[in-house]
Amino acid sequence: KGVHLGVTSATASNLIDDYEEGTWTAQIIGTTSNPSSDITLSSARYTKIGRLVFCQFQFSNVNTTGASGSVRVTGLPFTAATSYATGNVMTYVRMSFGTSSTNISPYVESTNIKFYQSTNQSGWAEITHNAGTGAYLACTVTYETT
Repeated sequence: KGVHLGVTSATASNLIDDYEEGTWTAQIIGTTSNPSSDITLSSARYTKIGRLVFCQFQFSNVNTTGASGSVRVTGLPFTAATSYATGNVMTYVRMSFGTSSTNISPYVESTNIKFYQSTNQSGWAEITHNAGTGAYLACTVTYETT
């Protein structure tokens, strides 16, 4: 069962038969060291329609003490079919950016999200932890799964 799109035919190619909503557990980690205490969010949300997955999360006022290296969020509910930049990011306190950063983009890879900044004439680089209390990180991503 499902919903057929289009009015001229009811073929399998225009049948939406896979719709799902739920929560997933997002976790902030570092590429050099993880925060001293696990930072998880079990109320991150997702919607899956066919192969397309939309995910969102918001960490508010978390303690990233002990974290170092690049900022990563793990635990996406479905493995990405390919790796690519997508979505929107908002941060407040405890993330370090280049002095000429002009854009931050989430980059989905497997079940992880990396965060890249574009800097003036320097290409792309990952944002890094500035460990401590009061960190905020919110993000939405849309990606395809297999």
